[in-house]
Amino acid sequence: MTENTDSCACKQLWQHYSETVFLPHQPLPDWQKAGIITACNPKGKLLNTEHNKALNERLRSHLCQCNLPFAELTGTNPELSHQEHSLLINCTKSQAHSLAKAFAQNAFYWIENNQLYLCPCLLKDQPEKHLARFSERLIHR
Repeated sequence: MTENTDSCACKQLWQHYSETVFLPHQPLPDWQKAGIITACNPKGKLLNTEHNKALNERLRSHLCQCNLPFAELTGTNPELSHQEHSLLINCTKSQAHSLAKAFAQNAFYWIENNQLYLCPCLLKDQPEKHLARFSERLIHR
């Protein structure tokens, strides 16, 4: 890939990340500050379901060892055709960034006072972006 192609691919990924909605697996805690991180598809490379499950289990285990409370949810595009198991984590923004980096994620989501932000991790050239109220991006089924 050329630098221009890489840049276009990054912008396209960032746009997709910006459109993400969330499906909670259970009632979510009312944390004022939290990160949303997945271990799926490191560096934006699509992996099979088994590999992604194993990566997410490593993330869960790591959070338990660090005594960081979390809740399960799924990040998905609005059409629900691409879904990634994710975790809402009661942590600092710095901890969320470190976790996203440790699990080779391009970005993570940050919630502060019900405001949802898309934050770069490996995609360092992208600016942090305010998306919406977190509650507006939740889909309850």
